[in-house]
Amino acid sequence: MNLHENIKRIKEVMLLEPVTSPPFLTVFPTINTLVPKDKKTAPELTGKDNTNIIYLSKRDKNGKVIPNTKFSYRLTGSYGFVSFDIILRNVLRRSDGSLEVDVKPKNKTIAKMIMKSVPEESITSNGFMGIIIDSKGLNKALIQLHDNEGSEAEVDMGYGLSIKIEQI
Repeated sequence: MNLHENIKRIKEVMLLEPVTSPPFLTVFPTINTLVPKDKKTAPELTGKDNTNIIYLSKRDKNGKVIPNTKFSYRLTGSYGFVSFDIILRNVLRRSDGSLEVDVKPKNKTIAKMIMKSVPEESITSNGFMGIIIDSKGLNKALIQLHDNEGSEAEVDMGYGLSIKIEQI
């Protein structure tokens, strides 16, 4: 094989190898990087509207997201022993470290059942539940993620609801 063919072969092999995110504990090696005292350096939590996916990214000491530290998580809901798919929108990590998010079960029957247990003032005009997970509850989930190397956690949303977070 000549040099040109070798380079071509190397490029082909590189394209065939899957691109994976770095191992969780190489990005978030200590609890203090997930649950820091300075809220500015707390991991960024974002999500795309009308999906059930959120993203967790590490931030530097100035609060800027560090490239190549993004982990993707699928969320599902549960109400008692009933599990269901959800839709998220307006995912926002607040300055106090809490998480604000609108959540809605995909299944209309389950949505009706759950909405009966949620205070009226927490329901938006188009049927989403406006939820705020305080920093203590969110930090508990982040510690769970650390303890199982980023694979999954559970968050108590109140009103008998919980959200399971699974890495994808």
